[in-house]
Amino acid sequence: MPNEGAELKRWLGAALLCTATCVPAQPLLLITDFELVDEMHDPASLSGDQLRLSRAGPQLREWMANCPAYRLTGGESANREIAHAASQNAYLYRCNGCATDI
Repeated sequence: MPNEGAELKRWLGAALLCTATCVPAQPLLLITDFELVDEMHDPASLSGDQLRLSRAGPQLREWMANCPAYRLTGGESANREIAHAASQNAYLYRCNGCATDI
């Protein structure tokens, strides 16, 4: 066939276009800061616990930013909603489904 190359290019182009439009988008992932449920309330461990907690969220976000399976989301809007939910609940996980809304 004299136009074999042109035909192959058309098929490859169509396949690439289909692949680009058929691949599902990466799911969004929101990583909140960590909370420690500490029923002991030990003042001796409080400062160490707070230090570890302050590092955990940013470290996990950094690791997951390199994960091709998810796309990180968040920002100021999410931070405001999280702060609002946290102000009304002792622990964010007890906010009765607000995580889905955030």
